[in-house]
Amino acid sequence: MIRWIQKKFNDWWWKKHPPEMVKYDDVARGMILSTKDGLKMRIEGEKYLYPGFPRGHVLTSDYYFTDFSKLKHGIKNNIFNYIWYELEKGRDKNEIREEVIENWKEIYEIMKKLKYDVLPMHKCCRAVRELSKGNCEGVFKQIVEVMCFIFQEDDAYRFRFQWIKNYFKNDIKSFENALIQMENAETSDDMKGRVRLWRRGIMFLLEDERVRKNFETWIKSLNWRKLKLSKEDKYYFRRKYFKCDFPVYSY
Repeated sequence: MIRWIQKKFNDWWWKKHPPEMVKYDDVARGMILSTKDGLKMRIEGEKYLYPGFPRGHVLTSDYYFTDFSKLKHGIKNNIFNYIWYELEKGRDKNEIREEVIENWKEIYEIMKKLKYDVLPMHKCCRAVRELSKGNCEGVFKQIVEVMCFIFQEDDAYRFRFQWIKNYFKNDIKSFENALIQMENAETSDDMKGRVRLWRRGIMFLLEDERVRKNFETWIKSLNWRKLKLSKEDKYYFRRKYFKCDFPVYSY
């Protein structure tokens, strides 16, 4: 009953005092600034600095399928879609994991081609810098390297990962719950399906003891307070087709 009353009050407050969010719809003039929290942009007409510096030549191109797109596409298809497809066939789980490692080697070759596009860590966002400090080695170190690159260049992924902090308590069970809540907070069916895909793939890989130990070591070495969404982050995140303030408001 108390939660119901609180939710009704929050909904009423939302209507009276809607949360701050970015105003521009398409194109806006920006100025790049170097701050203690990495590169940021002052966007004309916006209240907060934008955390990051999206670079068009990395993200998109009118003439060819960029290596950055190939990197994200490869992870989705050759890791997550592959796991889902092979599990549905009822194949041996250990064999699938070994094949995923081989698939990862091909993906990491794409990352090597992008090494000249990777920003120096001191120019990256606070959250990305914290991720890079995590204690990891081997293949997991490569995975973190790729995550940092993607999160720096594509804020839609970075903000979603930071949002996990609302539910995450440095253990695998709460991490899975955070992914379930993320699916609930998505506004499009496409992204809901993508989060389900991520969750099934990640939890499958974490069934392996070696992967699980590496993951636990990494997450426990991170300062999650530095990964928490800031006012700036939320300001821009609220326009990313995601219930940024879920479940405080019903939307």
